[in-house]
Amino acid sequence: VAKVNELKLGCLVTARRPASDSIARIKEPWDFAFFLRLDEGSLPKLQEVGSECKNMGKPLYPYFVVETPKNKKILERIGWTATATMENAVDFVKKLEGVVDGIIATCLGDIEGDKELLKRLQDVRG
Repeated sequence: VAKVNELKLGCLVTARRPASDSIARIKEPWDFAFFLRLDEGSLPKLQEVGSECKNMGKPLYPYFVVETPKNKKILERIGWTATATMENAVDFVKKLEGVVDGIIATCLGDIEGDKELLKRLQDVRG
């Protein structure tokens, strides 16, 4: 059996469940957590989970979905709420300072949107 010595294992947690469920899951022997369905309404839940992750020394990375004209229909079809729009993405990311260790940013199927988002987010990088 081959082993990967530095392999990190992460768990998925979602804003659809109570923060206490996410925290209980993260307390298991995971190395990091990946938070799904972040939006303005779930920000307090992310903050609660993030605080506990910091106490445990476990990184937390939310999935940061940005709506664009090109991916709007895809988001509607899959029933996914965007985290932000291109116009307010930087302001939303600023709210995450000190809460998370990074974000998984995507314009979900819009490659040009991803490039624009990456350019805009450079101003908030450490």
